[in-house]
Amino acid sequence: MRVETNIRIRRDIDSVFAYVTDPRRMPAWNSAVTDVRPEDGDTGGTRYVMTRRLPTGTATNGLLVTAVDAPARFAIETTSGPTPFRYEYRFTAADGATTVALDARADLASLGVLAPLARRGLARGIEANLQTLRRLLEHGR
Repeated sequence: MRVETNIRIRRDIDSVFAYVTDPRRMPAWNSAVTDVRPEDGDTGGTRYVMTRRLPTGTATNGLLVTAVDAPARFAIETTSGPTPFRYEYRFTAADGATTVALDARADLASLGVLAPLARRGLARGIEANLQTLRRLLEHGR
């Protein structure tokens, strides 16, 4: 399953990039994420443990930062846990604002007949999360 979307944020690219690329900030703007912490022993800042609140209950995923190309690209993917996903964010600047484009891919096959419903919910959730991100970065709320 794939969702592609984008949002324009009235902040400079460096500020937006710095905020989005810190996985520990995800609970502030991603409604499903309740906690992100570095994986034990990770000294490179690329491996995290993420806890999410899903319709099926609490889920824990390993999370790996797979790309950091400042200030243009950031990618993460799960390494364990339910609903495997890969998110790639691309950042472009114009007129003092930043466009964040997201290419989100998730494997919902394990949900069987519920996968189409889950896809719609995921797409709505992604859009809502990006709106929250914009509010936080533009207004500090």
